[in-house]
Amino acid sequence: MRYCTENQNDPECKPEWIITEGEIPEAPYGPGKGKGKGKKFPKFKKNAKKPPKKHKIKDPTEGLPNKYKKKLPPGKVKKMKKEHIDALRKNCPGNSCKEDKDEHRNSRATLADYDVALLKLAYPDKSLEEIDEYVETKMQRVYELKEIIYEKLGVHDFSKPADNGLYGHNLLTLEQAEAYIAQLNSSLEYSYAIPDESNGRRKRAGNLIYFKTSPTRKWPIGKPIPYGFDKSLNTRQRDVIRTCINEITSKTCVRFTETNLDATSERPPNISSIYFVRYPTTAYCGLSYIGVYTPSNPIYLSFLCNDMAGVACHEVMHALGVEHEHIRPDRDDSITVLWDNIDAQFLDYYVPADGSTYSSYGIPYKCDSIMHYSYKIGARDFGLHTMTCKVDPDINDPLMGQRKGLTQADVDAINKLYCFPEECTDNSNFCGAWATQGLCYCPSSGKPNCYMVQNCPNSCNFCNCTQYGD
Repeated sequence: MRYCTENQNDPECKPEWIITEGEIPEAPYGPGKGKGKGKKFPKFKKNAKKPPKKHKIKDPTEGLPNKYKKKLPPGKVKKMKKEHIDALRKNCPGNSCKEDKDEHRNSRATLADYDVALLKLAYPDKSLEEIDEYVETKMQRVYELKEIIYEKLGVHDFSKPADNGLYGHNLLTLEQAEAYIAQLNSSLEYSYAIPDESNGRRKRAGNLIYFKTSPTRKWPIGKPIPYGFDKSLNTRQRDVIRTCINEITSKTCVRFTETNLDATSERPPNISSIYFVRYPTTAYCGLSYIGVYTPSNPIYLSFLCNDMAGVACHEVMHALGVEHEHIRPDRDDSITVLWDNIDAQFLDYYVPADGSTYSSYGIPYKCDSIMHYSYKIGARDFGLHTMTCKVDPDINDPLMGQRKGLTQADVDAINKLYCFPEECTDNSNFCGAWATQGLCYCPSSGKPNCYMVQNCPNSCNFCNCTQYGD
């Protein structure tokens, strides 16, 4: 829509792709692929004219006993090893890894169109220009974040990230992108960023924080999560999604309620909810934000991949606030990333999460998690392996990226987030790392470690959290 609205005489543009001021689109549309797709996308407007919001930087290691400071997980992104940089560099002859490729522009433009369309449906009184500027600002912030990461990794002299509107295979909110930028720009190895609301109303965060020091928001505990379907989904596709919903509700305490949308416009509800949309592309099986996104969480599903019920569950888990398994801060203990086989413009697929804002809740790393990427994702050439499990790779590598269903580790992750009493809350995101290192119990006596009992009851299973439910 973005291109066709500005180039209405292009013969490839359909009438429904042309939006006039004040008009509400029927449904999200993209300009499609077609021939000559490179010429179809204009230079994107960079509307990030205002600087990012100011953030207060906090040190989560302040006050920790030295014993536990010595057992911290890896912090924010650092420069890659020279051999890994060299492996990536040799696959970037000339300026090949600094090109703006057609598929990157296609992805960015289409995702922006979908986002604008959904926001216009949810906020019909807002002008298209206002919505478009917000979406383009968000897209630019995400790209700024990726640029900073490339500089930190030490690869920016020969490669730049794909400007495709995504971070990895995820959508980021403007708030998330700006918080991560502030965190990366701080001088601390371990830090988290809190928006500086000194000049405005401070938002209440109590029931919306996923990790205690993360900008990702969590759904209210104990309340069913509303979800609905865009009219782009047929009956069979809706039933596939319901299969996923039923699997989650049958194995966890999380509950959902299907919303009855307006029969005329099928407008996404202007409330916190999950809104499933068909996104017909071969580039992705599904896309989602991580945690709550207002006015509603779109989950884009292609229905062009195998095991779409599992794909839907993967995306719903993102909406619940669960990150990818292979970006855990401790992932290098369990897998080896094969940097010489990775496309240098997609390094964001493999940047580990910062231990300051991520917790595993003591759940061991699992190569067969539904939240794990395939062992061929992000390859520079089709079929190359990009990571391998350190234990039984012949068995475990093919399990990476499985979408057959939730593993016990996936069930535990949801239950740790949503199925616990108030007294079973960890006081630090480091608790998960400490638990996986065996600090929950005293090695001499085998009794519970008093510090961990007081500060990490969830990660250490000291209040039977994963069995707490209805």
